[in-house]
Amino acid sequence: MRERVRTAARVVLTCLLVLSLGLTGWRLYRLASDPLASVVAERTGEAIEARLETLMAREATPERIAARLGELLAETPRDWARIDALTELAEAREVVLPEAVVAALAVADAADRSFLDRAADCAVCMWDATRCDLVLVFACRAPIEVTPIGDAASVIREGLHYQRGEDVDEIDLTLSVVGLGAVAIAPLVGGSSLTLKLGAGLTRTAWRAGALAPRIVADGRRLAGRAIDWSKLADTTPLRFADDLTAAMRPRAIRPIAAFAGSVGRMTKAVGPQRALVLLREAKNPAEVRRIAAVAEAGGRGTPGVVVLAGAGKVSKLAVRWSDEFYWLASSLVSLVLCIVGLVLGTVKALLLRLLRRAATPSRRRLP
Repeated sequence: MRERVRTAARVVLTCLLVLSLGLTGWRLYRLASDPLASVVAERTGEAIEARLETLMAREATPERIAARLGELLAETPRDWARIDALTELAEAREVVLPEAVVAALAVADAADRSFLDRAADCAVCMWDATRCDLVLVFACRAPIEVTPIGDAASVIREGLHYQRGEDVDEIDLTLSVVGLGAVAIAPLVGGSSLTLKLGAGLTRTAWRAGALAPRIVADGRRLAGRAIDWSKLADTTPLRFADDLTAAMRPRAIRPIAAFAGSVGRMTKAVGPQRALVLLREAKNPAEVRRIAAVAEAGGRGTPGVVVLAGAGKVSKLAVRWSDEFYWLASSLVSLVLCIVGLVLGTVKALLLRLLRRAATPSRRRLP
C-alpha cells in the first residue's frame, strides 16, 4: 500500500513538474515575442501622484533641502538651474530654510546674476552653445532653437557641411528634421505634432549645450545615422522639402528618436521649458526620460526639485510597477522549483530507506 502511495505521489509531482515547465516556457516566450508584454508596467497618474507625495514627504525635509543647497552654493561655477529647482520645491512645500542658507542664496545671486554679468554671459551663450548653463540656454537660445527657424537653420547648416564633405552633426540634424517633419512623423509614435516639435527643439537645445547624458548621446548617434537617408535631403529645395523629407525617413530607425522627443515634449508641457531642461539633464537614459515625463505630468512643477534632491533613478521608479506577466512568470518559476525539490527529496528518501533496510537485514550465508 505504501509503495502505491509513493508511486502515485511521484507521478503527481512529475505531472506538476511538466506543467510548471510548460507554463514557465510559455511565459518566457510571451515576454520575448509580445511587444505588449513586459516585466514592468506603467502606473496610472493617480498612483504616481500618491507615491510622489510619499517620496516628497520623506525626502523634502528642511534639513535635506538646506544641506543640498549648501552643496550647490559651494560649487564653482554654481549650478543655478538646480538651485532654482530646489528653492522652488522649498516654496511649494512651504519649507522654511535656515537664515544662513537664505543669506548665502542672496549673496550668491547678487554675485552671479547681476544684469551686466547676465547680459555678457548671454552674448557668449548665443555665440557658443557649449558655454551655456541651463538657465542661460533657456533665456538666450531656446526662444530661437525650439522654433522652426532654429530647425531650418540647422538643416541648412548641416546640409552645407554634407555637400562640402565636412563633418555633419547627425544628432542635431536628425532632431531638426523631426521638428520640421513633426506632422508626418507624429503618426508613427502617437501624440500630437506640437508635442513632438517641442520635444525635438528642447532636446536639440540640450544637446548643443552638452546637457544630455552619455547613454542618451550614444543611442542618438547610433539611431541618427540610420534614421534618414541624408543623400535625398542634400539636394532638396524649400519647395520640395516636405516631399523629400517623407521619402527620406526610415520609420523603423526614426521611431525611437521620435518617441524620445515626444516624451520630452510631454515633460515640457507639464513643467515648462526651463524645468524640462533640468529634468532632461538629470535623466541617465531614454527609459528614465520616458518615466520622468510621466512623473512630471502627475507631479507638476515641483518635480525638478524632487529629482535634484532624490535623484532621477529613484523618481523614475515611481512611474512603473511589476507587471502581471512578471508575477505569473515568478509563480511559474516557484512552482517549477518546488516540484524539482519535491522529486529530488522523494528520490533521496527512497534511496535512504533502501540503504537502511539493507543495513538492518542480517546477511544470510549460503550452505555448502
